[in-house]
Amino acid sequence: MQVKLLQSNPQGEHLAYIGAATCVGKANTPSVKGFQHAVESGHYSILEHLPMTFLIEDVSRSLTHQLVRHRIASYSQESQRYTKLNSGVQWFVIPDSIVEKGLFEEYLFLMDNIANFYHMATSAGVPKEDARFVLPNAAHTTILMTMNARTFIEVASRRLCNRAQWEIRQLFNNMREQIKDVYPTVYELAKPPCANGACMEHNPCGNPWS
Repeated sequence: MQVKLLQSNPQGEHLAYIGAATCVGKANTPSVKGFQHAVESGHYSILEHLPMTFLIEDVSRSLTHQLVRHRIASYSQESQRYTKLNSGVQWFVIPDSIVEKGLFEEYLFLMDNIANFYHMATSAGVPKEDARFVLPNAAHTTILMTMNARTFIEVASRRLCNRAQWEIRQLFNNMREQIKDVYPTVYELAKPPCANGACMEHNPCGNPWS
């Protein structure tokens, strides 16, 4: 998994300072104090002025199927119709549980067979858009994602939960670290509910996030 913050507000959280000041009739005199007061009061709408765009590579389609459910973001994803599988590199994600349960060799055998059939099909003239039908959710993909800071906080609160699937949880941990120096307030707010002592799960994991 590779995650890179490509774009953000070059002035950090300053646009949100202006948003907070505008709300109280002081648009020309934004301040850290006014911004902090607005955030502490739950006025997260001012954080919608903070953009963030991430390039996310070498993740599974299993992950992106979950990610794109958050429709308050914008996505551009690598197409399997127009790009051909490169089986000359490791082209799939390997879950730790597969290795832990002693199924690693069988997993690799299956992936090799899938890749071989895929290339056999494309070599025989089957269009890539049809050959891709055999590709698994484990296949690597690349996706560009743009969202504002408020959206990031809301999505992270769900995907950083210990109950979330491991790969997307890892993704949001990585993205959170990417914004740490650019948007420090957003970094601190992007936590699952249990970090504030309010688990929302029906079956709590018993291991509060930290």
